[in-house]
Amino acid sequence: MKAYILNTNTEIPPFGDPVSQIPFVHETLAESQDRALRRFGCEPVRVDSADQINDTRYLLLFDKVYISERMLRSFLRELRNAEPGTKVLAVTKSLSTEQPRALQDIVEEISADGDEILLYDVYRVDGTALPDGPAEVVKQTLLREAERLVTPKREGRIRIRRPSVEAGQSQSQAYIEFPLTSSVVMHINSWVHILWLNNLALGIHWVETIRRHSLWLFGVTMRCFPWRNRFKFLRKMVRKGKNCKIHPSAYIEGCILGDNVEVGARASVRFSFIGDNVVISDGSTIANTVVGKDAFIREKTLLVSCVIYPEAVVDNLRMQMSVVGRRATISQWFTFVDAKFEGKIMVDVAGGGRGAIDTNFLGSCAGHEVELVGKNLMHPGRAIPNGYRITMRPDEAIVEVPKGFPERTPLVRDERGSLVPFRRTD
Repeated sequence: MKAYILNTNTEIPPFGDPVSQIPFVHETLAESQDRALRRFGCEPVRVDSADQINDTRYLLLFDKVYISERMLRSFLRELRNAEPGTKVLAVTKSLSTEQPRALQDIVEEISADGDEILLYDVYRVDGTALPDGPAEVVKQTLLREAERLVTPKREGRIRIRRPSVEAGQSQSQAYIEFPLTSSVVMHINSWVHILWLNNLALGIHWVETIRRHSLWLFGVTMRCFPWRNRFKFLRKMVRKGKNCKIHPSAYIEGCILGDNVEVGARASVRFSFIGDNVVISDGSTIANTVVGKDAFIREKTLLVSCVIYPEAVVDNLRMQMSVVGRRATISQWFTFVDAKFEGKIMVDVAGGGRGAIDTNFLGSCAGHEVELVGKNLMHPGRAIPNGYRITMRPDEAIVEVPKGFPERTPLVRDERGSLVPFRRTD
């Protein structure tokens, strides 16, 4: 069966990249779609409009839809047992669908069983005539015709400590729950979807890796006998590419490393994907993060749940839940504030709009070839356009160093950035 992928002309701000080119770990969204479809015998064909489709029975999905191999397999299995006719992928609400739902153009309904379901742009078209208009018109036609095919999924949950706890919170409120599943489908409309999708990548890729390399997993398990120390097992759960250089004092667990990766002394890399030729310098900490190929992580940088595009340079004391674009540079003192205690965090979405997200824990996004230097604070949810160069305010820097002061004279910076003698005011 052919699988047609319809172009929606979606560009993700601030990058301006077509949605098909957004990164999912080591590949693009388009490559991920093609790989999943071909695995189950569906030949992907990309089209700009419905009039380029000549078949009467086929799969159809939009180019901005990510669907994991396991979710696609479940959908195809349900189709085999379904009656003829056009079907749309429907998924019951869960933790993995709830977080990104606010910024996705997803139809919500109540199923015949009384469950809340979400309809995604993945269809089995069977005899339905499609209009020649834009993707949104095609979608409305399909939703009128299609039977809702509720597709089962498995999902676990893990609890992690919140990065900040407000006064008066109970211990139960001091934790965040994250989904652990490889059954994922998502519409990509914003940079936060790139972030959330890649945050889910660990569960998706490990499940797919284990399914394809069961003998390797069996060998890891046997080498960890007796099974009393889970950290011993996690340290063995590392897949390395060729020519990796890992310092003996570095700690790595639950990771997938590309070729020619360098990890420095006392660095910690946990539950992350590290691309080819990446350098992680001494003392850095990387957790649940995707680092693109040829990126450079400077000394003592902390990255938690971030996406770093290829060739970026990050030198930061702490960065959480943020996205850094291709060939961007971020210096140590430029800080993305990652928590908001009042109101909603607003983020940019495709098409020029803005939308609120249902969390107060989010960093920001730096576009391609952005240069961020000096002492600055960025409020949550902001997106810096491609090519911006941001430095610190002149009145916060020393710009003039006069000569002639006696040695060991206490000096301070005045409002013009010049050094002057320090004078007590009391």
